[in-house]
Amino acid sequence: MNLNDIDAYDLLSKENPLLLKEIAEEVAQMEFTLRRILDRGVKAQEFDSLNALYIAAQTAGEIVATLRG
Repeated sequence: MNLNDIDAYDLLSKENPLLLKEIAEEVAQMEFTLRRILDRGVKAQEFDSLNALYIAAQTAGEIVATLRG
């Protein structure tokens, strides 16, 4: 799945209940991967951008969890 192809109407549609599950799994995988990279250690100049991506993935996961109800 390409998250770039999903819009708010898709997310709020009740016609495809598996879509939010798939998105939640993909976002969780992103979060896990970013956390693993950060835990291994990165260069100082890379930390801020990777940490921002990690926080964005966490926030996206929280939003998807809210939408899933």
